[in-house]
Amino acid sequence: MSKRQMPITGFLAKYPRSSSSGSAVQQAVRIPEDARSSPDSVRADEDDVEKAESNTGTDDQPHVSELSTGEKGSIGVPGLSILKKDGPTQPKGPFPKRNGRAFVGTWYDKYPWIEYSGIALRGHLEDRSDPDDMSNNSGNFLSIMKLLASHSQTHREQFEGARNSRYLSPKVQNDLLALGAQWVRRKISQAVASCKFFALIGDESRDNSKTEQLCLTLRYLRPVDSTAPSKALEVVESILLTAPCEALTADYLTELIKDSLLENSINVSDCVSTSFDGAANFSGSKGGVQNLLRERYASRSIHVHCLAHKANLVLTAVCRDIPSIPLLFDTLQEVYVFVSSAAVHPQWMRIQRDVYPNEPPRELRALSETRWNARYESANIMWIRLEAIYDLLDHIIDNDVPDRRAKAEALSRRLDGPFVVGLSMMRWVLKMMSAFTIEMQKVDFNLSDAIARAVELDLVLQRPRADEPDEVWEDVIFGPAKDMCEELEIDFVPQRPVRRVRAEKGPRCRADYRAIFIKVCDALHLELQDRFLGEERQALYDGLDALNPAMEEKFLQAGPLIGMAQHFGIITKDSSAVSGLLAEVRTFRDTLARVDGKPGSLMTLLQFLNEREPIFHNIFQLARVCATIPVSSAQCERGFSGVRRIKNFMRSTMTHGRLSDLIVIHLNRQLASRINEEEVVDDYRDAAERRVDL
Repeated sequence: MSKRQMPITGFLAKYPRSSSSGSAVQQAVRIPEDARSSPDSVRADEDDVEKAESNTGTDDQPHVSELSTGEKGSIGVPGLSILKKDGPTQPKGPFPKRNGRAFVGTWYDKYPWIEYSGIALRGHLEDRSDPDDMSNNSGNFLSIMKLLASHSQTHREQFEGARNSRYLSPKVQNDLLALGAQWVRRKISQAVASCKFFALIGDESRDNSKTEQLCLTLRYLRPVDSTAPSKALEVVESILLTAPCEALTADYLTELIKDSLLENSINVSDCVSTSFDGAANFSGSKGGVQNLLRERYASRSIHVHCLAHKANLVLTAVCRDIPSIPLLFDTLQEVYVFVSSAAVHPQWMRIQRDVYPNEPPRELRALSETRWNARYESANIMWIRLEAIYDLLDHIIDNDVPDRRAKAEALSRRLDGPFVVGLSMMRWVLKMMSAFTIEMQKVDFNLSDAIARAVELDLVLQRPRADEPDEVWEDVIFGPAKDMCEELEIDFVPQRPVRRVRAEKGPRCRADYRAIFIKVCDALHLELQDRFLGEERQALYDGLDALNPAMEEKFLQAGPLIGMAQHFGIITKDSSAVSGLLAEVRTFRDTLARVDGKPGSLMTLLQFLNEREPIFHNIFQLARVCATIPVSSAQCERGFSGVRRIKNFMRSTMTHGRLSDLIVIHLNRQLASRINEEEVVDDYRDAAERRVDL
């Protein structure tokens, strides 16, 4: 059969060719075969558009807008692609050009809101050609744009107009998203450049696609309000990017970090400190990233091992070295697993509502090696729900099937008086460490205050010996444990062993638990001394204390200030520069003696010096450096939490560039909420020729 004898079906059967006007209709709806793959990339022919518009105005001919709502052709867009002898052409179409910029500006104004809220943009079966089809998931972004179109004439015209000029395609979304993230990164780099000093915080973790992601965070000072005359400063930690790691060697990571900083116009030599976790490829003193960065690019940087990780290592070491403590945590984990099972959990919820009618039901917490507060949360919830746990076990023993009855009986025997005393003891110890760890994660915390908190915690953990009275043991640990046992009718720990035993089988009396408590506190004391208060860091700590008004005896000591100023290049080693700094220190002491409202911390000292910067320039620079030195790498951990929220199991094929852009917008909310959509649209307009006048 020849082409002329082929049957007319589908679109042509609905609108047959009857006159010359039919050819005008065909020309008006000509769409190239590649329109589906790149709808915004093909330029139109102005002459063809004028001819099509002039020839399709009679009443007996279907209008172009009617044809666009007809059956879909094989290319997946309204209408059918009809080819001329000289090949396909792309019509201009009736685009509402006058409102293009208003549409795209509002488009982008809504887009960051979606992303820094942390929700998904696209649907799994996104069908942009028919947004009214509710059988397909068109995604949050298109759904919100549809809602805007239902209330705005500008958005309605653009949303329902020609498909190749809507600016809703995934490519356009990625382009505008990248420009928004670029705007945020540009503001971060400008703030770092004006501050001069910054600290680098880094960590790596695996995402849902099994790709190792490097998270880079910058810590720096910036004005609270650039328009305010007070010039108040604040410490911020901004996530700059996430990048996939092709290797995990220190050399590769060092070059990746350097290239990432240079791409964002950040001078690597201005880095005064780095903070990583304890991984050898990051924190190694010889071949780690922190040492390679210092040798190659940032000669003045110092390294701070994340103090929150250190606190977790302290607890891990203590729980491993004292034999009775792992047994306690094993019992906690077994109770959690048993109560969380499908058959037991509904009974657990019901018994909680019966025992605590005025409180919402609580869930037991699992132990975790990586979550810093998991141990305290697990011990605390077990303590405050101990009565309900005993009632649950008794109920299962009396009424349930044999296998669960046997498991409940075994757990009930393990939850005896010694367990209650041990739980009360570790709950107090973990509470002290948890409060310390939470402080280490604060962005506005500085290293001098962190070391001061470590010293205070160390003093609290130095408990009296066994033959001396201890109020904490009597009133906070042993007394509440005894009351709990009496309330639950549990056999309590005797004052002394009932009989002699040949082999030690764990604590058997009150004195044994007192000895374990002292042993735990002594182990924590030694670990804190080794990891936080070692002599190898004393020179750094003395310099920090010399700029912390809370350290009254060490405040403004000349020796540590001179050493610190020379290390960070604030002054040279010339005698004239040293004399100038000493003169500043003497003048500053006299100034503090005359003023009211003396600063009481490093941050208040920084604000005090900021208002007098020309007079005390060198001391002000030192204070800025001390405030910039990080305490922990917790911000990177928050970044990985954002990665898990955004790149979840349903979005695991997301490209690395898009993931990095989403993380920057999502976790830098304060900056992202101020994105100037006019600048973003200007950048998008200037990047290439656009079909709609922007």
